[in-house]
Amino acid sequence: ILQRATPWYDGVPAVQQCPIAPGKSLTYTFKADLFGTSWYHSHYSAQYAGGAFGGTPNAGIAKFSFTSGKTHRLRLINAGSEGLIRFTIDNHNMLVFAQDFVPVVPYTTNVVTLGIGQRTDVIVKGTMPPNSAVFMRSNITQRCSTANQPNAVAAIYYEKADQTKTPKSTAQVFDDSKCGN
Repeated sequence: ILQRATPWYDGVPAVQQCPIAPGKSLTYTFKADLFGTSWYHSHYSAQYAGGAFGGTPNAGIAKFSFTSGKTHRLRLINAGSEGLIRFTIDNHNMLVFAQDFVPVVPYTTNVVTLGIGQRTDVIVKGTMPPNSAVFMRSNITQRCSTANQPNAVAAIYYEKADQTKTPKSTAQVFDDSKCGN
């Protein structure tokens, strides 16, 4: 977010503003002049890298619903603090149309590369039969990371799929030989 008229609200303690004391609060007021996918995170000490946001550990596989013949917008965010990730959906391509608040010339791909803090908006067509289930995958590039668990999955269930069964889909193949797009 470009805070053109409020640069003192950069969020980094002791850089442009005093830290917010424990138990206290501060209301940020600024004009949002860009649109698109965004997120917020802590800039204090190691809170961001230590997980001051996110899901619950051991919560099981997240489930998403797709409908055959429909299009689905996904807002992808690399909220990690260490590695480059590759996002894929088994048996699907994605139409990328915006990155970090900026509309881009749309292009189709089977893998989206996201740097730390990067956001990408994609459209995915529901091309599978109604009883299908597939995985979406977010993999940290192992050449560029020391992560102990570099792979994450979530399940996409189409409208007539049996949600008690784990998808049996196969991962997309892509070039993971470099630490960049």
